Amino acid sequence: MNGEHPVVALVALVVVASLVAPVVAPVVAAQTTGSGQVLGWPGLSVTTSTPELTAGGDQSLALEILNDPDLRKTGPERYENRVTTARAVTITIDDGDLPFDVRSETVAVGEVPPGKTSVPAVTVTVPESVPPGRYEIPVAVTYSYTRLVSYDGDDVSYANGRRTITDEVTVRVDARPRFAVTGTRSTLQVGDTGTVTVTLENVGAEPAGDARITLVSSSANARITGADGLGGNGPGGDRPSGVGESAIGSRTAVYVGEWRPGEERSATYTVAVDEDIDAESLAFRAAVEYEDTDGVTRTSRPLALGVRPVPEQSFALDDVRADLRVGRTGTISGTLVNTGETPVRNAVVVLSTESSELVPRPTRIALSDLEPGGEASFSFDVHVSDAAAATTHQADLTVEYRNQRGQLRRSDPLERSVAVAPERDRFALTPVNATFEVDSDNPLRVRITNRESVTFREVRVGINATAPFTSESSTAYVEALDPGESALVVFEVTVSEDAVATTTAVDVTVTAREPDGDRIRDGPYVIPVTVTEASGPGDTVLLGVGVVAILVVLGGGWWWLRR
Repeated sequence: MNGEHPVVALVALVVVASLVAPVVAPVVAAQTTGSGQVLGWPGLSVTTSTPELTAGGDQSLALEILNDPDLRKTGPERYENRVTTARAVTITIDDGDLPFDVRSETVAVGEVPPGKTSVPAVTVTVPESVPPGRYEIPVAVTYSYTRLVSYDGDDVSYANGRRTITDEVTVRVDARPRFAVTGTRSTLQVGDTGTVTVTLENVGAEPAGDARITLVSSSANARITGADGLGGNGPGGDRPSGVGESAIGSRTAVYVGEWRPGEERSATYTVAVDEDIDAESLAFRAAVEYEDTDGVTRTSRPLALGVRPVPEQSFALDDVRADLRVGRTGTISGTLVNTGETPVRNAVVVLSTESSELVPRPTRIALSDLEPGGEASFSFDVHVSDAAAATTHQADLTVEYRNQRGQLRRSDPLERSVAVAPERDRFALTPVNATFEVDSDNPLRVRITNRESVTFREVRVGINATAPFTSESSTAYVEALDPGESALVVFEVTVSEDAVATTTAVDVTVTAREPDGDRIRDGPYVIPVTVTEASGPGDTVLLGVGVVAILVVLGGGWWWLRR
């Protein structure tokens, strides 16, 4: 009788299932017939797919867990999976006795089924001083698991547990060449092209062959435009490569050849820095491309470095003076000051004006080299034409110079406003005595004064004597007249007997030599002269007196003879 019950039950189950198949089918699939036990447990170990570490920076260490379970007693698949899968797995790393640091000491993994399971990478910081060699990283793996599953139909029980195992992950700090930045030198300046020299040392344990030092700009405001060469304390040749064109990431390389441990190499690069930026630190990345001892081409990790350019070259003008007048040659003078932080060589100041009526002579004046804060004076002769307007004009002073690399540079214009005075006579002529009688010979004394701001030499003053005047001495000479200085010149003037009492004038012309050697002619100046009547007896009276005197003498002589 007992043997018939399972058959009846199975038939009944099939009938019921046919009626309610959409609902019961999943349940049926989950049911287990019979009874038994499944016995086993996970077998975990930890390894890495990136066992090689390089000293001198942060690197990722990719861990993996291998689960090789021990299944002692088999059974339904789902129970076998239960006993062979590790759950709630965590890895704890102990770096206390290691010469390097593991950032994440505990890593949560989750479930680990049979096979290989990748673990989130951890960051390892390996100092430059770590010797190459093999290192064991202690790890502890903690997990939950099921050792035994007992089932009897739908009656299932689990024997669960939690376990911690210890393991070691083997890594190797390689003996490759390693590099460190030991120094930088820079001539970079905002708005100019300069150089950056990078010095690296091979701090590794192996030599680098066919080495090239590459430099990449990480700053949008700096572009590497070429390489100047190398230096160091070992062999090597200078074979710079091509130059990238992008502003960020522009790159070039300098060949330095064989590079033994402990040796330094230097490479110099030309870098263009944009204008109108703050003198901020510019970022670069250096790296070394080389062949290792196996002939494999490798690239070192990037080495970050920063360079601070000096501010843009600048100049200032001090004590600018303009002595300009319509129709005259005047001067624009002042002092140029190097307000930048670097010396400039072969400075030349260039003058230009907005008006064609103001013509500098010359337009360029060479100055001395200017150290930071240094000063140099300049003075331009400027001719102002007769057609120039007596107003304010703009003058632009530009500095041409050579930078520290000997390259020719030109500053932005330094603008100044200069005033042009109205036209006027160069000299003032004032009569000292200019009142003469009719029919007389007289000295005409005139005071001549230099009204300009320059010294005139070889000054010749001449009068143009016209009726009723004549002159036997019509020219006077003054050796020099300083600004504001006066001199007295004298001419001989004869007033004719036919002159009438009146106020008239004589014309005076002045010629002189300017400081530049040019001779100028100024005038005519009008000197007023007053002619007055003679103050003594007239000619008729004198004739009468003379006749009477003669008659007296003749009469007296006749009387004496007749006596």
